[in-house]
Amino acid sequence: MWRACNSCLLTAAALITKRVQIDVKCLWCRIENEDAVHVLFTCSFARSVWLEAGFQSIIQVLPDDSVMAVFKRVFAVASKEQVVQVTLPCWNIWNRRNKWVWDKINMSAFRVQAAATSLLLDWRKENQVGVQNRPGMNINSRRWNRPGLSTVGLKLTSMLPGSSDQGNFLRARSKRTGSLLQPREAEVLSLKEAMSWVKEMGFQVRKCVFETDAKQLADACKGVQDESYFHTNGWIVNFLSTLNMC
Repeated sequence: MWRACNSCLLTAAALITKRVQIDVKCLWCRIENEDAVHVLFTCSFARSVWLEAGFQSIIQVLPDDSVMAVFKRVFAVASKEQVVQVTLPCWNIWNRRNKWVWDKINMSAFRVQAAATSLLLDWRKENQVGVQNRPGMNINSRRWNRPGLSTVGLKLTSMLPGSSDQGNFLRARSKRTGSLLQPREAEVLSLKEAMSWVKEMGFQVRKCVFETDAKQLADACKGVQDESYFHTNGWIVNFLSTLNMC
């Protein structure tokens, strides 16, 4: 939600401003340009999610609104419980969008809303006193975990936020580039910048964890034969070599 409110979501419209050559139209409705407000609120799929959740009456979007402006309007009229229930579908809508972009996995509006409800229930269970290691509790669902002891975690986005082994935000970094890059190469450049930043900061840690939304980059870094990050003929190494020659 912090990324959405600060215009950091890598939508098609955001990538265009970073000189990434990509179709700016929404991948779902194919009618409007894909910016954060469209993906989360005004797209036909997003509207169906809000209808399923019963919040269509408090989600009011005005022309040229930002995500922050929409949320401020919601918070002004919603109860505390409604505020919590509104934020979770946004994350699941964005997650559904990424699953379609990277894996071509589709999800219905009902499933997106059900996942948001399930996430809220899990969060509340985790915050109840004494619920840890409760017999029968389902712990197999995928969820974010803070970095391990003496570990720094970095999320590869348009900015580079870092978190400590306690899960606390450390700092963020962004850098403008004048290159025309495809999405895959832009993610590789983010990884290169992140590794350089870790070296410059001199973090006294045992390990650094890099998180990325780019499946091709993640697969390449996992050591698949001929596609490993350290393979001399891998596309990542070739791309980085090209950068160093420029």
